[in-house]
Amino acid sequence: MDGQAPPPPGPGELLVRTPADVPEPLAPGVVVVLPGGFRMSAGPAPAPREAVRPVPAPTVPEDASPADAERVRAPAHGIVRLLTEVLAGRRPPDGVTAVTTPAVRRYLTAARIVHPARPSRGRPGPGGRVGAPGCGSPGGSTARRTPRVHVGLPRPDVAEVCATVTVAGRVRALALRLDRAPDGRWLATAVRLV
Repeated sequence: MDGQAPPPPGPGELLVRTPADVPEPLAPGVVVVLPGGFRMSAGPAPAPREAVRPVPAPTVPEDASPADAERVRAPAHGIVRLLTEVLAGRRPPDGVTAVTTPAVRRYLTAARIVHPARPSRGRPGPGGRVGAPGCGSPGGSTARRTPRVHVGLPRPDVAEVCATVTVAGRVRALALRLDRAPDGRWLATAVRLV
């Protein structure tokens, strides 16, 4: 710095050459001035840290056997089929109140794909009505793929389900959580179409 000496330290300031020259302990409120004008302030002493407590191990729920997962597969497959029909616009969201929560029905209402009625152009499809949803398609094939359903049971009363479904001619992933109701039915409590 141009050969000029640094300004003399003010009251409550300590001028040092290196950080190693700072005395320990440093009184609160003292400002340490290093060469180049770098200033460090000694604040109040830090509060002592609490001892680190060990995190309790998670409680392991009752084990769910592969046989339990197989018993859930049939209701899960039926629920996936119903939800796919709602998402494709072939069933109203209120048509699945027995197997869904209100939050899931709101999601289905927002995510569903409704096709406008197609004009009659030819012969009826397998359903018998020309232009009705699911009755004929431009390609001629109306076969719907059976969804592939995978079930996981983190707990005996909770199922995590993922399925590969076809909605509006596109293959999509459908993820849902099923919870067992007190009466034994499985309810979809969370659904996402990806």
